[in-house]
Amino acid sequence: KKRFQGLDKWQKNLLSLRMIGYSFREIGEMLGVSHEMIRNKIKEITKGASLEANIQLVYNNAKLASKIASSM
Repeated sequence: KKRFQGLDKWQKNLLSLRMIGYSFREIGEMLGVSHEMIRNKIKEITKGASLEANIQLVYNNAKLASKIASSM
């Protein structure tokens, strides 16, 4: 995808985990590092423009909630 151009596999995985809804703390626990390191890496990767990533996170969470609600 265009948004992942120029990123290495680790960076892509980190952003993907965040975009599907994992918190900084959860990602840090999965990877065995602090949540502060994860937050700083995401800020570095997005060049401080993590607002778009957070908007995508909210969108993905709403989409998932809608699917769950409609299946009930």
